[in-house]
Amino acid sequence: MLTFMTQIDNLFLVQKTIIPRLKSWIRKVVLEEEDDSVMKTNTKLSLAEEAAAAAKAAAAAAADVARASQEMLNSKNEGGIVI
Repeated sequence: MLTFMTQIDNLFLVQKTIIPRLKSWIRKVVLEEEDDSVMKTNTKLSLAEEAAAAAKAAAAAAADVARASQEMLNSKNEGGIVI
């Protein structure tokens, strides 16, 4: 029964924290790509600039995943304590 409750807690955490952040991140990326496509018609980016932009986006995504993972771990620790 405890395992079932832990799985429910994890599902609730994913539904309430991770999924909204993922949706927000996807919207942000799509808007940035639309802005970038308009920008690319005005100026061509060099290969180095494109690589730097891709690295920046990857770092931001990794930070979001790490933050969500840490929150899930903290929530797991808080949810396990029953007095």
